[in-house]
Amino acid sequence: PGVELVVKGNFTINSGVPDGSLFCGSGSRIVFRGSEGSAQTFDNNTSTAIDIAELQVSNSDDIVLASGGSYGISEGLFLTGGSITNSGTLTFTSDATSTGHIAKVNGANTISGTLNVERFRSARAADWGTIGNSGVTTDLEDLDDDIFMSGIPGSDGFAAGFVSIAYYDNSSDAYVVPGNTSDNFEHGRGYEVWLGDNLTTWAAQAWTLDGSINVASASFSVNAGGGGWNLLANPYPAFIDFSVVNTANPNIVGNEWWYYDADIASYNSNGTGVDIPPGQGFWIDWNSGTNTIDLDISSDIVDISTSTHYKTDE
Repeated sequence: PGVELVVKGNFTINSGVPDGSLFCGSGSRIVFRGSEGSAQTFDNNTSTAIDIAELQVSNSDDIVLASGGSYGISEGLFLTGGSITNSGTLTFTSDATSTGHIAKVNGANTISGTLNVERFRSARAADWGTIGNSGVTTDLEDLDDDIFMSGIPGSDGFAAGFVSIAYYDNSSDAYVVPGNTSDNFEHGRGYEVWLGDNLTTWAAQAWTLDGSINVASASFSVNAGGGGWNLLANPYPAFIDFSVVNTANPNIVGNEWWYYDADIASYNSNGTGVDIPPGQGFWIDWNSGTNTIDLDISSDIVDISTSTHYKTDE
């Protein structure tokens, strides 16, 4: 188990020779719990990022990450008693062991400012992967900056006509190729994307999306046409509790969500015991009519620490 550091005033890490430092390893948590009627400031004046496993805001007057400083969260952000304003550089980091994420949101607490959100994929054969935007408000060019993209205007090239990205329109039951990399990377929309450094391999690496973070309630339109299949994506930088979603939506066939598994060269499924990771695209089979799947970040997420993403060769 880690340790907990409770901060009741402003918190500054100063530069110097050597710079000040802070170690907050796995399972450890910094809790901002001021009660002075004003926001607390976390100020990193050093030249390196302060890496934090878990950060909790328990100050109803909120906290501010000061301008000029760099901060990283490798496990969970808990907005249990206040909001956070990022005026510096804040990154949800992701590697082979953990992925930074929102772990808890109470009430209307939120995150303001621009964040960097990483999403790690382990080394594997190049193949298709179903992904989402990890809750970042951005465009497809942001993704194209970090992975090879082909076949749409603005991408890296056309690779003999190969189109490396598409989404599924569940109203017409057809794949749609985005018009340009300047198109929005839509919240809640799953995309089939070719993940490869070339035609054969994908090296262990993360891509980074930059923008404001979505914590708003989400509604996905689903229907039973064309066999009932609907391609969606997790709209939050958080792990969705699929058991809660499934209970609220009895028209989900089989109590499961699906992804493509290259090990068996077919689609595979996870049931209610497996949560949906941030950045994960997923299919559900809907058995009756047209409706919406509604999500609320204050009730439909769960705190777990893993870098898991369900895809080919996982």
